[in-house]
Amino acid sequence: GRDKITKVLQYASRLLGYYYDTKAMTKSVAAAAIATAASAGSTSTNTNVCVTSAASAAAFYAYKAKRFRNLYKALATSRKAFRFGRAVVELEKLKNMGLIHWIAWYMRTAMFKRSISKIKSNSKSNSKSNNDRDSEFKQVGNDDG
Repeated sequence: GRDKITKVLQYASRLLGYYYDTKAMTKSVAAAAIATAASAGSTSTNTNVCVTSAASAAAFYAYKAKRFRNLYKALATSRKAFRFGRAVVELEKLKNMGLIHWIAWYMRTAMFKRSISKIKSNSKSNSKSNNDRDSEFKQVGNDDG
């Protein structure tokens, strides 16, 4: 479906970004080599034209590489959104089947049982602490009397 098509476009843009990046590197290296050769000896206008055309080609390829890298990142984000949307659709299907109702019922009963057991354990610990306080009070009362 659309996820597979987007994946193909994403990785194609990644490949093109890499391709244009390497082309920009080779053009910038070529421009640097021409400039070095020009500074070493000749100062003809033909050499200056070669340097500027190689530099402009390198800038053009760098621009294209950046555009394709940005497209790659945007497609990665859109694929994440598609996957999230798929989960929402599946949740809606479960809701229509009535399964969500049963899951909610199970979770409520589990939480209710857990809260009841907490209340029971708290009441037991409270009654023990009350008994301890009563026995301490009786001991203190015996010591005074």
